[in-house]
Amino acid sequence: RTGWAWASRRPIRDLKWGDYLVEPGTEYRYTLYALGGDPALPAEGADPPTEGPGPHALAQVAVRVATPTKGGAHEVHFNRGVTGQRFARLFPGARPQGARCPEQWAWLSRGLEEALLGFISTAGAGWAIRGALYEAHYMPALR
Repeated sequence: RTGWAWASRRPIRDLKWGDYLVEPGTEYRYTLYALGGDPALPAEGADPPTEGPGPHALAQVAVRVATPTKGGAHEVHFNRGVTGQRFARLFPGARPQGARCPEQWAWLSRGLEEALLGFISTAGAGWAIRGALYEAHYMPALR
């Protein structure tokens, strides 16, 4: 669902972490509005008005994000977290801490494990890997 009338009735008051999908080779567009006016009055039209007693845009900014395709010279991988709602729905009863079955690891990895181990396997003598890693204790990658 898009459009000014729809969005003006659902203002974002804060941002929260969630289970969002980002696909390789995809463009995402967002328009953020700073709003003024009385939100109880109806918003009309496809574009936001810039004045009036009802909801209107005081300022706006458009953001375009294009994700790279897989297999390029550079890749960025994001694994998933176990605290997300989607993990709880896919794996009922699984605890945030503890052992994982192969299906859980595959879902959590989101291709990171395969890409990291594949990259490491190409390393030659004297090579070094520099990366931004959080909780780097995964033994297959550290060996």
